[in-house]
Amino acid sequence: MASHVGTGEAPSGDWPVVLRGGDGRARVRPWWSDPHVAHLTFIDHGVVPSSTSVRVWMSDLRHRGFTAVRTGAVTDARADVLTRQGFEVAQTLRLLDLSLIGWVPPDRRTAEHRETEPATFIGSADVLRQALLSEALASGADFVVRGRGWTEPVAAGTRGRPPTR
Repeated sequence: MASHVGTGEAPSGDWPVVLRGGDGRARVRPWWSDPHVAHLTFIDHGVVPSSTSVRVWMSDLRHRGFTAVRTGAVTDARADVLTRQGFEVAQTLRLLDLSLIGWVPPDRRTAEHRETEPATFIGSADVLRQALLSEALASGADFVVRGRGWTEPVAAGTRGRPPTR
């Protein structure tokens, strides 16, 4: 958000300056690309300053020689208070989220080779697996079974047989 607060000399002094109001604080320093623009950053996250505090701060910034004010990203509640003081939206911000649990880099998401073997089940034989694999075989699934307890080692490309008991 940006607002024009007056005209004057480029401000000089030690930066940042902390502005305090009864209901919040903000840090101010000249904007990186224009020393006439004050960069206002709210310190107390979640605390929305009153319109009165914002008016007092704008007056202070004008007296310091700033001609405009720009804020960092603000919440909707802060934006409402600031728009009532003449600020305008200068830019919208999208915050993105990504869980890194199970994340795989894009260049590692495809195999370098073509799969030619059927799916393989590896595990020891038991009653539940026997039932599950028997149903899969009956439905026409093509897979290989490997592991202790199956009737025989099964070569790739042939169907596994559950043990008979």
